[in-house]
Amino acid sequence: AAQAFGARPAEGATGASPDAQPIVRAPAAAKRGSKRRSSRSCLWVSSRPFSVSEFKRLQTFPDSYGIYGGKGKIVHQIGNSVPPQLARILAVSIKDQVFNQGSPIQLDCLTDLEELSFRKRKRQLTKIYAEKAKSAIEAIYGDKIDMASGLKAVTTSFSFSPKLVIEESENGDYKGEISTSNNQVYINVDSGTDATWKVLTITPTTTWSLNAAEIILSWNGEALLDYIIAWKFFENQLSLQNIKSDLIQLGGYYQYPPSINIEWCENASEHSKEYQALKELTSNESTRQVIAQTDIFDIIKAFDLEPMGFLKKLKSIGIDIRNTNTNSMIKEGQFLIPYEFPTLYYKSVQFNKEL
Repeated sequence: AAQAFGARPAEGATGASPDAQPIVRAPAAAKRGSKRRSSRSCLWVSSRPFSVSEFKRLQTFPDSYGIYGGKGKIVHQIGNSVPPQLARILAVSIKDQVFNQGSPIQLDCLTDLEELSFRKRKRQLTKIYAEKAKSAIEAIYGDKIDMASGLKAVTTSFSFSPKLVIEESENGDYKGEISTSNNQVYINVDSGTDATWKVLTITPTTTWSLNAAEIILSWNGEALLDYIIAWKFFENQLSLQNIKSDLIQLGGYYQYPPSINIEWCENASEHSKEYQALKELTSNESTRQVIAQTDIFDIIKAFDLEPMGFLKKLKSIGIDIRNTNTNSMIKEGQFLIPYEFPTLYYKSVQFNKEL
């Protein structure tokens, strides 16, 4: 067994091949207090994580290339990086095919009769995987869920956690209700107060997976948090009913045009300056694009609110707001509000980042 793990058999020992070499030699243990360290490698019998040097080689970084920070930060940087050798191949391909300067290496290129098929194949696989997923879900749940249906009627009590998530509870502080009528879905969140009901209308920009022409989202509560809770209840039901995993999937990623339109009814904002400012900040004109800080501040000041304090408040209750302190790619003096609806919760990358 020792020989199998690389120990060198003693001279004259039987069963040893004359050409036998140790797979690896374990370094002798250093004496206590000794500064001498062995440079020899040792064989790991059990599994272990990759070292930073091994990660660098896997990603084609030279051994001499310095990457700074703790191990977690370094591994994160390596994982997010473009492999240098991939960049090299891309560069020499451009040199050869765009600038006709030749290439120091031989490249296999598409002929004039060939075409790129990655996106086509990706679309094909997406359909295949969707069918496999649908079959698997039907095999597990049977008739318990209807993959083609929209939101179903629901009445439930729940609480809202400081982690910005819905927690269903028989004695919850809020009552959520979903009902349908005439191709409309009504989502009501009752806080148990006598506050004025506020209403938003949500419609698709093109098509969506909900069997309704529009969604009427309403809540009663004067605090901005009540607005957040209404959206979070809607999001929670999208997930529980296997329609969408979150609001972003419904509304579309911020790098693209929105998939939904949101219309505020007059009573939703007329009684509160904070609601009026929120309405402007989450409009199509203010979201999904980088905006100058002066413009954002002017919107908020128009409602006699302190700009940075109000932005921090919105972020603390779930509105994703970014600047150079949360994203280094955003320039100083600029802000980004990615979405027209609340998206943050305790697992969000942006949740604990300070403006």
